[in-house]
Amino acid sequence: AMSRFPEEKYLQKYGCEALANLSPPFPLISNTWAPVGDAGGIPVIISAMSRFPDEKDLQQYGCKALYPSWRWNTQTKLVLDAGGIAVILTAMSRFPEDKFFQQYGCEALARPYLVSESSQLIANARSVSLVVSAMSRFSNEKYLQQ
Repeated sequence: AMSRFPEEKYLQKYGCEALANLSPPFPLISNTWAPVGDAGGIPVIISAMSRFPDEKDLQQYGCKALYPSWRWNTQTKLVLDAGGIAVILTAMSRFPEDKFFQQYGCEALARPYLVSESSQLIANARSVSLVVSAMSRFSNEKYLQQ
């Protein structure tokens, strides 16, 4: 449905929410989310985030949904190829005061370091600045600091 109706804002929002809810709670030890990526979910999420950058809920769901994909090399490549880093950076910069949003963004951006080829894409001044800013702004938030 998300691919068939890309301009339907609410369908995109609730589609991202549904995919975020499929995210495993411990993606570092579970690859249960891989079928979503293998079925084309990653580019659809990134497309929705790109198309509706001012929709805060959609952006949160998108970052949360992309988080487990960073753990597995094949999924990471799909995110990188679809422009996932750029949409996450844009989303973090649009909503800097929302701690949960910043947490999802930091978590999603932290994972590419596990895959050497993506490290250079993430280690730029903009991404480092956004992560440091989020960590400084929410210094008492344990999960964001991790």
